Amino acid sequence: MKKAIIIFSILLFNFEIKAQNIELPRQVYFFMGLEFPLVKVRDNGHSPLNYKGLEATFRLGHEEINPNFVSRISFSASIGSASPSFKTKGEPSNSGVDINNFQVSYAYYRLLDDYNTEGWNRYAGGAITLHLDLRSYSLPSNNLFGFQVNGALNLGGFVQKKLSDSWRFNYEAFTPVLTYAIRPNYVGMMPISGSDFSVGKILATGKWVTMNKLFRFYNRLSFDQQINDHRQRRIFYDWDFYSNTVSKPLQSVRSGVGYESLFKM
Repeated sequence: MKKAIIIFSILLFNFEIKAQNIELPRQVYFFMGLEFPLVKVRDNGHSPLNYKGLEATFRLGHEEINPNFVSRISFSASIGSASPSFKTKGEPSNSGVDINNFQVSYAYYRLLDDYNTEGWNRYAGGAITLHLDLRSYSLPSNNLFGFQVNGALNLGGFVQKKLSDSWRFNYEAFTPVLTYAIRPNYVGMMPISGSDFSVGKILATGKWVTMNKLFRFYNRLSFDQQINDHRQRRIFYDWDFYSNTVSKPLQSVRSGVGYESLFKM
């Protein structure tokens, strides 16, 4: 674990930067937007079936776009529902799952080469993410409640290209190298109850894991349009894959198209 932290710190904060410092105006934005991703989830502790559905996601945050780096602080909240992909004859129509997702993240990517005003620009860095995934099953086979809580250090990259005077293309991807993962020891329940129940004891049930126990691959491509000196609009598509085997195997995939408005600060 210590080696992973050291490697992450070196790569994210202390690698040699070849880019020259370009003194151009900072572009700092407050953004907010909506997305409607399709979701597919399977928690083997509850059911061997895939549940498929739709979420509504609200995003807001702070972003700085600079020739030498890109940084972003963001918060997202999602609500949705899903139904089993296969239903037996006579199974009630309400045999689904309600889904709630929350994520807070800070991402920072540093320019690798000299800034190219017309070509591709490559950035490297990473993100710190805190993700809370809550699911409530209406007709479970084992328990009503499923969840995961993951605090992760991620390595990633960012690519950017100017398409015209008003349009820019961006691509971002990251994956966790070290995660503090909290999952129930048995389905839906914590190994504490009654007077022993507290936030501290819940946090103490987590484990430090690497990619062999928790693998995530998040990537997003977007197109930004400059509307005027104070506002941009962004259309994006993202795809987020999770595989968590800390306890009962859990897999999920989310993908969708979204829209964000960026207001210059």
